[in-house]
Amino acid sequence: MSIGTLYVSDTAKLAQTNFHSIPFNNAKIEYKSDSADSLSFRSNQPLVQGTRVRYDDPRGKRYGFGGQVYKAHETTSGLYEYDCVSYLRLYMSKISSVSYNDITSYNLLRKLLKNDPNNFSLAGLTKTTNKHSYLKWEKKSIWEIARQLQYLEWKAGNPVECYVDIDGVLHFGKNINTEQGYKFSTQGDGTNTIIDYEETLTTDNVVTVGRVVYNGATRATATASRDMIATWGYIEGDAVDCTENVTKGSSSGSTSSDTNSDGQAFINKYNINSKIVKQANSIISNAGAKTDKAKAKAIWQWMRNHIKYINYACTKKGALGTLNARGGNCADQTHLYMSLSGSIGLNSRCNHIKGHFFPETKLNGKWFATDTTTSKGWGNHACNGGHLAYYTNPNTFNC
Repeated sequence: MSIGTLYVSDTAKLAQTNFHSIPFNNAKIEYKSDSADSLSFRSNQPLVQGTRVRYDDPRGKRYGFGGQVYKAHETTSGLYEYDCVSYLRLYMSKISSVSYNDITSYNLLRKLLKNDPNNFSLAGLTKTTNKHSYLKWEKKSIWEIARQLQYLEWKAGNPVECYVDIDGVLHFGKNINTEQGYKFSTQGDGTNTIIDYEETLTTDNVVTVGRVVYNGATRATATASRDMIATWGYIEGDAVDCTENVTKGSSSGSTSSDTNSDGQAFINKYNINSKIVKQANSIISNAGAKTDKAKAKAIWQWMRNHIKYINYACTKKGALGTLNARGGNCADQTHLYMSLSGSIGLNSRCNHIKGHFFPETKLNGKWFATDTTTSKGWGNHACNGGHLAYYTNPNTFNC
């Protein structure tokens, strides 16, 4: 996962945007389904209680964090440790009584937000059409009401998303869909697959809920477990000589040479589209790359500059679709990298670890990570992080 940027502002008003970035590490964000999210991190910058904090995640506002520092202390190493609470807390104040007749969720939330002294933005609300005949709440917060409206929309066959983004804006109303993500096998050979990981996504392919299904029964979801922990960070270091032992279930192993004997043979074998071949040759020519490492770096850098990361489960676009769309998730970007590099004679493979796909290229006898989804993906993957399989066919991975 790409590391984002942490910003702070001494201005308490949400409308102000005078943020500046600060260095940070050991950051952890805790997502909660029924209370405000929290963020903890370390930095060498001194901040006071109430400082506004914003973490911009490359995947979008749904994944970031916006809130304020509520606890700070200095460590023995000279760094400062901070605990922050998200803007969701602003929506947690109890309202004495609320009752409406014959009203849509959209109009009800508009009234609540407009009447609140926090002067909330209405920009995150999308119109809904289902009318509720009679609604009444006693001592409930806007957030609690919004979540109950979300449930009523789902019961009416109109599932919606509901969350507060890093700018403190309540979002309600976009249609969502559900699609299957990764499958895991109990035998390791593709048989007896009884565990599925499924994700609920918005129309923008933003994941909102994850669930694990075991033998056809849902055993855990993000809301059932309530808290999801996501730790930011990447393993630093030089290229690691990954193990050559291929686990069961992988489609193919690795070859011994650094390069394919013939790029054309690779193109013919895997039916690489001529547009991809032309793009690969253009990248190498424009970069003036002569060595294998320079060629691999040129393709990696071109994809970093021109292929946007889009979050969704498993493969959707393939290599050509990702090139045409100028965007894709980790699996589809790996398809494209392998197709580009293989067509000019480089020896690349896909390394599938738990929850992630990334390409590797063999350089000077060692497998070198070339993950295009992160600015730190050039040679910075360790190979002991839940490895599942290697793939040398650029068109097919087992998700």
